[in-house]
Amino acid sequence: MHKTTIKIHIVDEDDCLPSIPISFRDHFKIATSLIPRIKYEITLESEEPKDPTNNVDYLILPPTISSSPPSQKAESLILAQNKKGTIIACCGGVLKLAHLGILNNREATTHWMFREEMERVSAEVKSTIHKTLVVDRNIVTTGGIQSYLDVICWIIKTEAGTPAAQKYNQFVQGSGIREFQIPSEEKGEHFLEPLFIQLDEFNFNNLDLATLAKQNGMSARTYQRYLLAEYGTCFRDALKAYRMKKIKKLIRENKPIKEISHAVGFQDDISLRRFFKKETKMPISKYRDLLKLASD
Repeated sequence: MHKTTIKIHIVDEDDCLPSIPISFRDHFKIATSLIPRIKYEITLESEEPKDPTNNVDYLILPPTISSSPPSQKAESLILAQNKKGTIIACCGGVLKLAHLGILNNREATTHWMFREEMERVSAEVKSTIHKTLVVDRNIVTTGGIQSYLDVICWIIKTEAGTPAAQKYNQFVQGSGIREFQIPSEEKGEHFLEPLFIQLDEFNFNNLDLATLAKQNGMSARTYQRYLLAEYGTCFRDALKAYRMKKIKKLIRENKPIKEISHAVGFQDDISLRRFFKKETKMPISKYRDLLKLASD
């Protein structure tokens, strides 16, 4: 039987979790034994330094618990791979791509702990932190330390098809390719917190641009300019962020949907559900289920 060889190089620098590159190797060994027609050839940078001119199918930046920029060698590998193949960055490893500007104008995720730094370092990134795995052209980003397992399943599905990925997943009793990260304890939009404190003084039913501008002794246009200069946002987006913060807080408090709808200025629960799904890409019921996993 002719075997297809898939070459995967793992950039295991000093800041990566040392057990995970070994786990990658073990899991792909399992995949090769289950689906013999495809051989996964795994190399580690710490054992076999890669020449940037040598082609591989996948370059993987494994999970880290720091957000440091890439080393000079890693940078050369990343930039070379970006021209000819797929780059997969997990957890804190995503920040290495952010530091190089590779995430600009791309959809990306990372561990929720690194969200603010990713958005600061790569101002033009399309942040989708609620997702576990995001594919945007040749760049794959994942969130969470255990997301390397989602990566393995995704590569097997990509190279060998869904039945092969199912076979592997059933064998290792894995979670497959998870769609959403477990929500973290929300700390609020820190840079908007002073504005949120002011918004707390109003009822959602009379919270509009004209009212808030008047409260601050400005015209609506002047107040919009103030928001842009002070917070880098507009009233519409600030109100949206404030509303989302309130909704998530009330969901965590296990308030009924109708009560939440009224509290945040919606006429009915259908409007609330549509707003929440549009902003988070998941229904409220799914968010509630994930919160159960996050609770003690």
